[in-house]
Amino acid sequence: VSSSPAFFTSPATMPRNGVIDVEFSKPLDPATVTAANVQVRGTNNVTVLPSSLSLRNGNRVVRITPSAVLPDNGSPANNYIYLFFSSGLRDTENIPFVASNPYVYYTTATDGVPPAVTAFAPVNGATGVGTTALIRIDFNEALNRTSVTPGTVSLASSGNPIPYSLQFSTNNASLTLIPNVPLPANAAVTVTVNGVEDAAANPLAPPVAFTFNTSQNPDTVGPVLLRSNFVANQTNVPVNSVFTFEFNEPIDPRSVNGTSFQISDNVVGLVPSTLSLSSDLRTVTLMPNAPLAIGRGHSVSGSVVDLAGNSSSPVNLSFTAALAPDSIGPVVVATNPPDGAVNEPINAQVQVLFDEPVQSTSLSSVTLFTNGQPVPISQRTLTNGNRLLSLVPMMPLPSSAAFTLTITEVRDTSGNLMSGTVTRNFTTRAGADLIAPAAPVSSLANNTNVPTNVVFRLSFSEPVNSAAFAFAPASLIDSNTGRPTPLSRSLAPDRLSVVLTPLQALVPGTAYSFSFSGASDSAGNVMPSNFVGFTTGSGPDNNAPAVTSISPANGATGIPLNARITLTFNRPLQFSTVNSASVQLNPPAAGTAFLSFSGTTITFTPAANLTANTVYSVTTSGLAGVNGLAASPFAATFTTSALTVTGNGVVSNVTPVNGASGVPVNSTVTVTFNRDVNPATVNADTMPLLAGPSDRVLAATYSFPAANQVLITPVSPLPGNTLIKVRVSFSSTPQDLAGNSFSFSQTQFTTANTPDATPPSVTSISPADGATGVGRSNSIVVTFSESINPANIQTFFKVFRGPNQSSLSTSVSTDNRTVFLATPFWTPGETVSVLIDGIADIQGNVMAPFRSAFTVASDLPASGPTVTATRPVNGASGVGLNAPITAYFNRPIAPSSINSSSFVVSQNGVPVAGTLAVGGSDRVATFTPSAPWIGGSRVDAFFTSLITDTTGLALSPSTISVAVGPDPATAPLAIVSNSLPLNTSIFNPPVVPNLPIVEARFNRALNPATVNSTNVQLRGINNATVISTTLTLVNGDTIRMVPNAPLPDNGSLGQNYAYIFYGTGLTDTNGVALSTPSNPYFYYGGALSDGSAPLVTGLVPGTGLAGVGTNLTVGVSFSEPINPVSLTGTSVAITANGNPAPATIAIDSLSRNLTVTPLAPLPANANIVVTING
Repeated sequence: VSSSPAFFTSPATMPRNGVIDVEFSKPLDPATVTAANVQVRGTNNVTVLPSSLSLRNGNRVVRITPSAVLPDNGSPANNYIYLFFSSGLRDTENIPFVASNPYVYYTTATDGVPPAVTAFAPVNGATGVGTTALIRIDFNEALNRTSVTPGTVSLASSGNPIPYSLQFSTNNASLTLIPNVPLPANAAVTVTVNGVEDAAANPLAPPVAFTFNTSQNPDTVGPVLLRSNFVANQTNVPVNSVFTFEFNEPIDPRSVNGTSFQISDNVVGLVPSTLSLSSDLRTVTLMPNAPLAIGRGHSVSGSVVDLAGNSSSPVNLSFTAALAPDSIGPVVVATNPPDGAVNEPINAQVQVLFDEPVQSTSLSSVTLFTNGQPVPISQRTLTNGNRLLSLVPMMPLPSSAAFTLTITEVRDTSGNLMSGTVTRNFTTRAGADLIAPAAPVSSLANNTNVPTNVVFRLSFSEPVNSAAFAFAPASLIDSNTGRPTPLSRSLAPDRLSVVLTPLQALVPGTAYSFSFSGASDSAGNVMPSNFVGFTTGSGPDNNAPAVTSISPANGATGIPLNARITLTFNRPLQFSTVNSASVQLNPPAAGTAFLSFSGTTITFTPAANLTANTVYSVTTSGLAGVNGLAASPFAATFTTSALTVTGNGVVSNVTPVNGASGVPVNSTVTVTFNRDVNPATVNADTMPLLAGPSDRVLAATYSFPAANQVLITPVSPLPGNTLIKVRVSFSSTPQDLAGNSFSFSQTQFTTANTPDATPPSVTSISPADGATGVGRSNSIVVTFSESINPANIQTFFKVFRGPNQSSLSTSVSTDNRTVFLATPFWTPGETVSVLIDGIADIQGNVMAPFRSAFTVASDLPASGPTVTATRPVNGASGVGLNAPITAYFNRPIAPSSINSSSFVVSQNGVPVAGTLAVGGSDRVATFTPSAPWIGGSRVDAFFTSLITDTTGLALSPSTISVAVGPDPATAPLAIVSNSLPLNTSIFNPPVVPNLPIVEARFNRALNPATVNSTNVQLRGINNATVISTTLTLVNGDTIRMVPNAPLPDNGSLGQNYAYIFYGTGLTDTNGVALSTPSNPYFYYGGALSDGSAPLVTGLVPGTGLAGVGTNLTVGVSFSEPINPVSLTGTSVAITANGNPAPATIAIDSLSRNLTVTPLAPLPANANIVVTING
C-alpha cells in the first residue's frame, strides 16, 4: 500500500546507504519473507544485491537493507535498483501476494545524519488554539514514511492519547496530524516525536515535544488581514521594498509557500521572491530576490490558511514602484500636539507625520508616557498613504498632566530604520475641546485689482492640528479655464495662521477662486471652509505698504481722550494680519483694530479713554500687503487734552456763505467744523458738491488746512450760473476724532454767469488703447477730465467684440467722473473696441467721439502637457542596440525641467545613464544611452510630472516599454528575413513566379565554405527531391538561391509549392552553427513569370511638400510585392541636408508598403531626401 522511497519516482530521495520499507495491506507470514521471495536487483534487473530482511509494524512492513552502499552509476538518472516480490510471499491466512517488480531511484550521496525538527505549528506555548486545529511538524529532510506511527509521533492531552490521521507533504519532509475528534477545550495538548527515521534509517535524536493550549471553541473563520506595510494603489513604492502582511491569528506554515503570496510585474510577470513566516505565525514577509523594476506597476496577491484549515479572503493589492531605491529611513515631519505645546485638550489627537510611508508592523515602539508610566493605547492606525500615524488612547488623557511622546524603531516600506529616537513633550489642560474652530479669516479684504504676486494668509481662531494640517486641501483655480496654480504652505509656530504662496505668477486681469478646507483643531474638530473669489490687476506689486496719513495727525495736540486712531495706507493690507496688536500705543493702551473693506484703512479704537495731557506714540507691527511684503515701519505722536468729545459735531462756517451769488466758477469751498475732523472720513460720499436741480455730484479733491477745516477744490471750473450745494452727511457721514458723526448741514450758492464751452475729455482708459495680453476678466474703466452727466450714460458707450456689438451694463463713480463697464469674461484672443459718442458734462458740452481697442490674451493651458508620440513607439520590439528614446510633446516644455530625475530610462528594471537633449522648438526630448542596449532586454522610459511646460504646469505622466532586438554578435545564428512569403496558404492568386529568387538574410556574416548544396537546398513537393539551383553569398550575410529552370507546374495552384532547406552545417565566420534546421515551404504560380521591376506608386509626405514636422514617418507604396531581403540602409535611405538620418524600416504583410521611421527627430528647417535604389 506504500513504500519508502516511492516506487517509479524521480528525483530520488533515498541515499546510497538507504533502506527500503514496503508496507502491505495485511500482516505477512514471516516464514515467507525470504531472500527467494524478496530481492534487490541491479540495473539489469537480474543481478541480486545482497540484503538483509526484517519485519516491522506488526509484520505489515518489510524492511530491506542492502548489505553494502549502492553503487554510483555516474548520474542520478542511472542510479536505480529493481525490487522483486514473488508470489511466494503470503499473509497469515496463506493468501499469496501477486508478484511485483518495481524500481526505485537513489541519490549519488550517502546520509549518516539523523533528521531534525525545524518547525511545528501551533508553536510551543501557543494559547487560544481552536479545538479544530491541525498540527504540523516540519523536518530538515525527507522521512521514511513507514517510520511514522502512533508510537513514534504521539498526540495526547492529560496523558490521554488523541487519535489522528496522518498526511505527508509531497517531499515527505512535513507531517500533518489531523485529529479524528475535536481537541479538548481549554486544555494543554502535547505532541511528542521519538523514533522517526530518514530514508537512511537514521533515527531522530533526541526526542522532541511541544505543548499548546486550546480555547473554548472551534475555529471556523479564516484569517483576516489586519495590516500591510503598503496600501492599495500606492505610488512611489521603493524598489527595494520588503512587503509584510499581518493576520489576526496564527497561520499554517504549510500555506506559506511560493504560490500563496506572489508579486507580479505588470510587464514581465512573476517576480522571483522569498516568503517567510514570523515566529508567532502571524506575519508573512514577501521579499523580492532583486530590486523591483523601477516605475512599473506591480500587484501582490495571495491567501493563507489558519491552523484549523480555514482560508483567508484573497489579498489583491496593486502599487507602482518608485524610480529609485530608498536607503534612508523615515523622518518625523510634525507631531500633534507639537513639542512644547501647553493647554492641550484631554481629547487631543496624538499623531505623528512622517516624510514617507511607514510599515504598520513597526509601530509598537511609538509610545506615550505620563509621569513615567505608559498611556494605554487601544490602537495605532496609519492613514494618508501610511504617512500619518494616530495613537488612540484607551480613554481621554488625564487633565493638567505632562506627556512625552517617544517615536523610535519605525521603518519605511523598504525596511529602512528611522535614525535615533524623537521625543515630543506637551501638557494638557482641564477639559475636552468639543467645539469646532471658527471659519478661517482670509487675507483678501477687497477682491479686485489684486496683484499677480498675491499671497494668502489665513488666521485661525485656535491652534490647528499640526500633524494632519499637510493634508488639508487648498486650491487656487483660474475661474475662466479651470487651470490650477500650485501653492506652498507654511504654518506659523503658534499654529494660528498659515501662509499659502502661489508657486507661479498669476495671470493679469483674471478671475480666480481660492479655497481652503479640512483643517481641524488639536482635538480633530474640523473648521468651516474658506472661499474667496477675486480678480487680479495689471501685474505684480513689489512695493511694501506704507502709511500715507494718520489721524490724529503726527504731532497733533489737544486730542480728546476718547479719540480713535485711523491710519491710511497706500495699498491694501492682508486682512488676516490686522489684529489688536497691529497698532500699538505707548503708554500702552488696549483696543481693537478694524480694517476697512478696501483694505487701506485701519481704525484702532482704545478699550478705554486715554490718559489726559499725555504724549502718546503710535507704531504698527505685523502688517503685510496682499503681496506678502511687510508694511514699512511707521511711528507718530500726539498729545491728549483733558476732555472727551461726545454727541454729533456741527458745521460752524462755510465759505462761500449760504445764499451767495455771482461766485466765480474757479472758487473753492471751505467748511469749518466745531471740532477736529478725521480726514479718513471725508470724501465725495460724506461731503459732496452738488450742481443744478438734479444735484449732480461734482468731482473734487479734499485737503485739510486746519484740523477742523476741509478745503474742497473742484477738479474743473464750476458750471456757470448754477446753484451749487455744499452738503455734509450725504450717503455717509464725516466723523470727528472720537468717531462721532457730524450732523447734516447744507448751504448753497450761485455761480457767476461765466460760460463753459470746454467739453470733457478722456484722461485715462483701462485697458489702454492698443493693449495686448489683456486678462479675460479685465473690466473697462474710463476716467474723464470733469464730472459728466450720468443720465442715460449707457447709450453713449458702445463695445464691439470683433465686428459684433455687445451690450454691457455701466456704473458711475459718486463724483460722476469715472465710468465702469461690467466684464462679460472676454474670449481668448478677441479684439475689443470701445466707442464713446455723445457724452456731455453738467453744462451740456458734448465730448468729441472717442475710441479705443485692446486684445485679449490667449488662455494659458488648463491642464499639463502630454506626450503625443515616442520613438520607438510603446510596445515596439526589435529595437536597435543604439536606438535613442525620443518623446514628442503637445506644446513647448521648459528645457530646464528635462533631467535624469524627470526623464528616467531603465533597462530590465534598472536605471541606465545617458545624455538628454531638448530640441524641436522645445517640443522634443531625446535620451541617448551611454552604452548600447543589451540584446533582448526590456527598456522602459518614464516621462514624469517633474517635466513642466513653459507656464509651469506639470506633464501628465507617461510610460513606454519596448523590447530590444537580439545582439547579432551574441545571439544564435538565425535568419532575419526571407525574400518569399513562407509557410502561408495564400496561393490564389499566386504572388511568387515560377522562377523565383530565393533569398535569406542572416543576422551576421556566414562562412562561405558552408554555403553549399548540402546545407542549402531547394526541394520539390515531396520535400526530398533536390531541385538544381545556383547558390551565391551576397554581402556576406545573404544566401541567394536561383533555380536553374522554372519550377514545375503540378496541375493546380494548391499543388504548386516547394520546400527550402537550411541545415545545421551552416556556420558564421566564427564557426557558430545554425542551431536547428529550417525547412519552410512556399507556393508559386506554375505559369507565372515576372520580368518587370517594381514601381513606387505612392510616397508620403509627397515630393516637394514644405513645413513637414520633424517627427515624420515616411510611407512608400509599391506596384507589387517586393523582396524584404532587399530592404537595407542603402536601398532605402533618408538624408537631412545631405547627412544620413538613421531609421527603421517596416514592411506590411503584403510586402507592398514600407514605413520608414527615423530613430531621432529630423533637424528643423532641413531638406529631406528619401532615396529608393536597389
